[in-house]
Amino acid sequence: MLRLSVAEPWHNDPEALWTKFIAANDQIFLVLNGHEEGAARRVDLNRYGHKVYQLLSDYQERRQSFRDVAPGDPRTDHFPGVGDGWMRLLEFDLTPGRERVHVRTHSTYYHADAGDLPHYAQWYKAHEHPEMSDEQFLDADDFTLELGDFAKRFPREQAARKTQR
Repeated sequence: MLRLSVAEPWHNDPEALWTKFIAANDQIFLVLNGHEEGAARRVDLNRYGHKVYQLLSDYQERRQSFRDVAPGDPRTDHFPGVGDGWMRLLEFDLTPGRERVHVRTHSTYYHADAGDLPHYAQWYKAHEHPEMSDEQFLDADDFTLELGDFAKRFPREQAARKTQR
């Protein structure tokens, strides 16, 4: 049986992944993460002094849809495999001078964005981010990343030359 160990030289923990790979490659400006319940974001500088946006999205423990169809059922907090279909949608605008990414959180079950549901914060905030206000919780699921140095880091002429090769 194969066992993974942090002591193994070929195993990389998140910090090693950042140090050895992400921070060392200036082409990486956005990292999408999961496997840690809830949603969060942060910005760190790579070795070149450029911003790397890091987004965490993991909604697998959300079970409001189960509570909706089985109110009062004691299994709602323990029933695996039931989710609310939440995902992050990223819309890129690379118009020169306006480079940005609009991030929103959408449910395929509710057919709505987080901000469109009046009870969204009530459903999830206490379990994921009780320290936040309802407004902060909603803002964490609908925001814009301003990519101020994107055109400088990734000039269009350079990209055009690479595609012509």
